[in-house]
Amino acid sequence: MTNEEMQEMMRKGKVLQEIGHYAEALFYYRHAASLGNSDAMVEIGRMRLAGQGLKTDEGKAFKWFRKAANAGNVSGMKAVAVAYRFGNGIHQDSEMAVHWYEKAADAGDGDAMAELSCAYRDGVSIPQDQEQADMWLRKAVKVGSGKAMMIMADAEPDDEKAEAWRKNALEAGNGAAMYWLSQKYAQGDGVPQNEEKAMEWLKKAIEAGDGVAMFTLGQAYENGENVLPDSNKAWEWYERAAGAGNVAAMKRIGKYKNAAKAGDVEAMNIIG
Repeated sequence: MTNEEMQEMMRKGKVLQEIGHYAEALFYYRHAASLGNSDAMVEIGRMRLAGQGLKTDEGKAFKWFRKAANAGNVSGMKAVAVAYRFGNGIHQDSEMAVHWYEKAADAGDGDAMAELSCAYRDGVSIPQDQEQADMWLRKAVKVGSGKAMMIMADAEPDDEKAEAWRKNALEAGNGAAMYWLSQKYAQGDGVPQNEEKAMEWLKKAIEAGDGVAMFTLGQAYENGENVLPDSNKAWEWYERAAGAGNVAAMKRIGKYKNAAKAGDVEAMNIIG
């Protein structure tokens, strides 16, 4: 199969997935994965995690992510890191999470560099080291990581400078920055209130993998906010948000152990 044919197969799978034709999308992804396409392996893992055309199974999703990661796929490496970080489909292991973030960072991924910066800053499974944290953050910003720019924004006391960092993150395609803009439109914060644009940016944030945005859309479907109420869609988005590491979603669908492993005090108290 030529590279062009493989790209067309992946394109068809993506289009079908976006319109909810999950079985047909899986057909193309599985064919591509059988031919060694690691991007297809990641997509199958994400669909398994979200319960799209398949029963939700974090363990099987993890296996697909690990297969992609072992094939050198950076998105797969980060998905494996997230799984270890939150205990999604595998035992929670902060050291292994850091290990896979390091592999992704070594492959040049800026967001993985930003995650390493946070790990060194907080002393997660590695000795706390602010110098290393600053070094990885600088590297992440230098390669254009939107996540790193959002970290810079959150640490910036000057509101104008913080907003400039968020706008840079937005241009870099960062999901959290897209969610930030969606909320500005929803609330009329510094821009004319516009629910249509708010939903447009919320969906863009979801496409970029932002767990908070996924959780917000789940709430919208559950409560009928600017969309028709749909409990099945709400649950699907909560599942996807939990898989992306959103603690509120984990608690909403009863995954208190996962939330506790992520450090949520309320979840820790519930499970004892």
